[in-house]
Amino acid sequence: MLRYDRIRRRSPWVKSLTGLSREEFEELYARFEPAWDEAERRRLS
Repeated sequence: MLRYDRIRRRSPWVKSLTGLSREEFEELYARFEPAWDEAERRRLS
């Protein structure tokens, strides 16, 4: 399985997998991460 920490170190991988530049992906990830964490917290409780 590909992990975010491995993918983010390789800009061409980010672009090829998402269609976004690394910077665009980082911005999207920063916005998405808190929502994901909250959804996981609710799912596991």
